[in-house]
Amino acid sequence: MASWLAERDQRRKIEALVFERRCELEDAGELAESEIDSACERLRATLAETAPRPDAADPPDTPAPASLRAERATASLNEPEVLRQLLDAAALEELAAAGATAARRYPRAAKFGGEGDVTASDGHAVLYLHRDGFFAREHPALLERLVGAMSARWAGPPLSVRCVELHAYAAGAGLTLAG
Repeated sequence: MASWLAERDQRRKIEALVFERRCELEDAGELAESEIDSACERLRATLAETAPRPDAADPPDTPAPASLRAERATASLNEPEVLRQLLDAAALEELAAAGATAARRYPRAAKFGGEGDVTASDGHAVLYLHRDGFFAREHPALLERLVGAMSARWAGPPLSVRCVELHAYAAGAGLTLAG
């Protein structure tokens, strides 16, 4: 495996573990948001320090793609942004209704645990709302709200939406990665 690919895979695993820990801390309700942020930063730093290093012996003809080189150059712009309390009850109802409609209209747009999603599990389902332009066409105000929130602190080029996913988790399920 090319070292850049191994490096990206390792970062994804770390972020999944940090996200899982954040959810646990938030669910416990014992810490303030700033304390949760600090705990997550400490965990991220610890995991990054102890993570196995990618093999530096990759052949020279496997350079990182331009998009990854740009990502490295603007790493601070690509940190995950958690948009807390972005959607009110009405927006959440609209999103659930969009998911139900998309599931009926596009039955192959659903993906369940074990079908290739690195974060999928038996208790994790993914529904692709972007299929056939569905979400953009039928829920433009909600899409604009989401993109606007993501763009608010983004310093890079204008954002465009390529993928809209609705994730559902069963009780006890989460963003865990085996190994």
